[in-house]
Amino acid sequence: MNTHSALKRIGPLKDSGHTRHAVRQMKRRIGAGLVLFALTLAASFLSLSLVQSRSQQSPYVLYRSFLHTAIAINRNYVEEPDNSFLFASAVEGIARELSGKVSFATAELIASASPVDDVRELNDAFVRSLQAVREQLHAANVESASIDEVIRSAIGGMVSGLARKHSDSYSYYLPPKKAKELSESLHNESFGGVGTYIEYLPEEQKILILGVLPETPAFEAGLEVGDLIVKVDGVPLADIPIDSPEAARDRIRGKIGTRVVLTIEREGVPTLLDIPVTRRNIDVKNTFKVSLTDSIGYIRIDNFTSEAPEEVKKSLEFFNSSGSDGLILDLRSNPGGLLDAAVAVSSFFLPPGKLITYTQGRVSADGPLHYKEYRAENHSLIWSRPTAILVDRRSASASEIVTGALKDHGRAVVVGELTFGKGSVQEIFPLQDQSSLRLTVAYYFTPGGVCIHRVGIEPDVEAKYVSRRVASATGEAEAPQEAVAPQVEDASAVEDATPGRGLDFAQKIDRRSFLQRRRDALLEDNQVLAAIRVLEERLAPSAEAPSEKPETAATAAGL
Repeated sequence: MNTHSALKRIGPLKDSGHTRHAVRQMKRRIGAGLVLFALTLAASFLSLSLVQSRSQQSPYVLYRSFLHTAIAINRNYVEEPDNSFLFASAVEGIARELSGKVSFATAELIASASPVDDVRELNDAFVRSLQAVREQLHAANVESASIDEVIRSAIGGMVSGLARKHSDSYSYYLPPKKAKELSESLHNESFGGVGTYIEYLPEEQKILILGVLPETPAFEAGLEVGDLIVKVDGVPLADIPIDSPEAARDRIRGKIGTRVVLTIEREGVPTLLDIPVTRRNIDVKNTFKVSLTDSIGYIRIDNFTSEAPEEVKKSLEFFNSSGSDGLILDLRSNPGGLLDAAVAVSSFFLPPGKLITYTQGRVSADGPLHYKEYRAENHSLIWSRPTAILVDRRSASASEIVTGALKDHGRAVVVGELTFGKGSVQEIFPLQDQSSLRLTVAYYFTPGGVCIHRVGIEPDVEAKYVSRRVASATGEAEAPQEAVAPQVEDASAVEDATPGRGLDFAQKIDRRSFLQRRRDALLEDNQVLAAIRVLEERLAPSAEAPSEKPETAATAAGL
């Protein structure tokens, strides 16, 4: 079938009841002021026919996704958008999609629409670009392109161009499959993978391992926090097109039971390491607790998922009932998560009504957009005793919200290193074709009015992490690498994966031994020891009040 026959078979869409219903939905969603404009554009678009759609969705539904993406950016993006630039980026996205299929006059098409001052003109220009695409595909007798691919490439190009312009790696377009996966990850649903938290480093074109979950393929294979993935199944990441964190993650995920070979760079190791890992279902656990001494408890949060607050609440209630006097909250290498989860956890440490954070977007004629305050909930205070928060340069986003709130209100001493500085807020906009737009809409501020985006939070007590290799050379206390890896609270058994010796996974160890090993590792971690010293100073009795608890962390660690 040639292009002409495909176009003739599809024909223009009719003004059906479905179309009238969609128009009513559009009126409710984008506001009465844009309805007439949207109807005019829709009429122009519905008179078009491109090439055959490969999905069950109508071209009208896909068009609405483009329209609503443009409206969402203009109404919500944290910086004032440039619609001429958005249109140019959309056209370049289409050109990339059709590369090798047809010669696309990108520069001429962009120039013909310039300037594009608002959403109305952006969509007018987009409709004309679709007409130009149809004509060129028809002239070239091309059948391999579909309307789905063309419109989605325009949306993707528009959003990725916006992100590049503002150095914003947190805004991106998610096709239907990836949108579903993002929703699952935020709600802690099981997935097929290897069991790591990762961050894609676009400038280095490498994937940084932020965390390794216990009892997962990654843990069993010997992957460590700080490893840099440079190849996946022998293919350098520099040769793989990756345009978002999800795309990086997808290179590691795959069908359950299949094997992926990760080639990594490891600090202190002169050669690359090829580590084979077999994918399986990953049930993500978020927190770990242990009593470090008779008087100091420890809670680690790996990620602020929807389940994290309830787990932290139970841990705090445990330490309250066990008579602990101080607490270490470990947020090192915690990349963030859900804002609501961070607010809930902060509420456990603050009196009701205390400001935890507030968000603010760009300033419009009607005032700042997306301004919202988040305060401690009523009846939520659980822990009012001395607290130290551990952070490092990989503590980001929701971790920084908790850190900033407790620091500004004097509820915790921050120990460790300068945090990452991810102080932007993203909102997910579902689109009509089951895809979604993840868009930066605001920056968040600490209770003291500080925006830490690209700045980070300074610790009250600086304590740089000393690895066991550096410690051996300097004579300082060694800190086992697994001390900063994510922990699991109720594991009954764990594979023996002691760094520095052959991995023998056949021999299991019981739960008590496992917890003892983890506790001992933490008590050799120089940052944890710094936090213990801070708490002991705060818990130390005054000269007028003799101590009833003379035992220190050092003596407890020797037991």
